[in-house]
Amino acid sequence: FNQHFRSFKKDGETTYYANIAVGGMSRPSLVRPSFQCIIHVRASQLALVPIAFLNRFEKYRLKVGDFLYDAKIKDRHGLCGIVKQSKHLVVEHLAPFEKSGLYGMLPSDDQTIDSVFIGLLSPVCNGMDQNHSENCEDEEFTLTKETGVYFKECFVHFVRTGFAIEDIAGKVDTVIDLACKYLPVDDARFLTQILNNEANVSNNAIWQAFFGIMKVGPSQDTFLGRICARLVQMLLTEVACSSLLMLATPEAIFANRRLLPSEMLDVYFQQEHFSLKAHVASCMSSAPSN
Repeated sequence: FNQHFRSFKKDGETTYYANIAVGGMSRPSLVRPSFQCIIHVRASQLALVPIAFLNRFEKYRLKVGDFLYDAKIKDRHGLCGIVKQSKHLVVEHLAPFEKSGLYGMLPSDDQTIDSVFIGLLSPVCNGMDQNHSENCEDEEFTLTKETGVYFKECFVHFVRTGFAIEDIAGKVDTVIDLACKYLPVDDARFLTQILNNEANVSNNAIWQAFFGIMKVGPSQDTFLGRICARLVQMLLTEVACSSLLMLATPEAIFANRRLLPSEMLDVYFQQEHFSLKAHVASCMSSAPSN
């Protein structure tokens, strides 16, 4: 590829051609006037690229983390803070595992962890509407009027709208149970009051507390807003840790079994390659018939 274009005029229209080379072949190719060329080169191969070729381009070093904190997330202050805190906790939780104990983990940085969060945040990265309805009465699921039930339904709806997570209802129930046990006393008490329909909060306030996290600009700095943000952070942390533990070697899991929640151990050993029943069935199906 070079920076030179050739233009041809015919019947009042102008067409543009650029010479694009692959190996030893070079030929003029029809391009649009706005044509731009992006070349991806791995860092390990950069030293082998001719200087003359590099000088034809603007050069940027990109990592997975650069995409994690792009404008779609960075400008949503509430969400960005939650993601950073969640990522910090994931790194702490995985600290007992050496890099060699996790298949595919890059030893030099957190790109593997960043890629997990990009997957979780794919609806946001793909352009989720930041101005989601501000009035909870616009949503069909809000027919439930009891505050406790509504709070859970709103949490589930928020996660389903903004994140790529499976089995949302079950994970939300788990996170809420953990929050009631381990959040600071005042936060846990207020959350329990909401769930028991004893708190003086409206359904609309709950809606705005959750979906305010996704708004561009500062997040909603209220007691309810902070609790909702903490629940979302706990959920992202749990899902990210569970995903990354699927990369762990059995030896690493066994060595750190006392540090892991029993639920995560159960999920890990439910993988098909740990199933004796599946292994026996596979052996029987592959055995030669008499």
